[in-house]
Amino acid sequence: MSKQRAEPRPTRPLNERTERIDALTNGVFAIAATLLVLEVRVPEIAPGHSSDDLWRSLLAVAPSFVAFAFSFLTILVYWLNHHALSRVIHRYTYRLVWLNLLLLFWISMIPFTTKFIAEYPYEPAAAFTYGLVMFLTGVTGLLAYCYAAFWSDVMSASIPRASRVRLLKKWIAGPLLYLIAMLAALVNLNVALGIYIAVPLLFFVPTLQESVIEDLSEGDGAREPASTAERA
Repeated sequence: MSKQRAEPRPTRPLNERTERIDALTNGVFAIAATLLVLEVRVPEIAPGHSSDDLWRSLLAVAPSFVAFAFSFLTILVYWLNHHALSRVIHRYTYRLVWLNLLLLFWISMIPFTTKFIAEYPYEPAAAFTYGLVMFLTGVTGLLAYCYAAFWSDVMSASIPRASRVRLLKKWIAGPLLYLIAMLAALVNLNVALGIYIAVPLLFFVPTLQESVIEDLSEGDGAREPASTAERA
């Protein structure tokens, strides 16, 4: 008897395979940003307070607000970069999914480290922990980009290698600066705090964000069909 040929398993549309990961990513980014603002507490003062008392209480929560502002900016930069990259990735392989999940894990840790450094801004342990999480977030994001751009075929073929290398050179500065700040926290807290403030400002400036979009603009638009043999 001849064996019956097994029917091919139905496959999901490419856009569904990518949009599910993007939806999860957007949700984690949104929750992390929301948790940040929940840590900014309105100061509590006794009834019959004076205007000076209110100003002093407001200054007391200033470190929390500053830490929130720059951590929120950092999350926003990561989301903008992830959004730009996701528009030129036509599929997620098994390895890329796990790299993306690891990135989300570190993103979800940012509210904790932000609260830690806000409550103990002049403690080396708090500054070091904040830098460590930011460094690991940057390294994971960089690994995910390298995998998509150089180690697999998931990125749009219309993006030339020169553009991919140029973008890598821009993004590698983030982890390096956080590594310097993390180590500086053990020696000079002012240097570490200054770098923590400077990094999100550096990467959020419109010229840099526009250059990221420009580097990936050739692949913008519809996602390309996957190759016949998908890499795992």
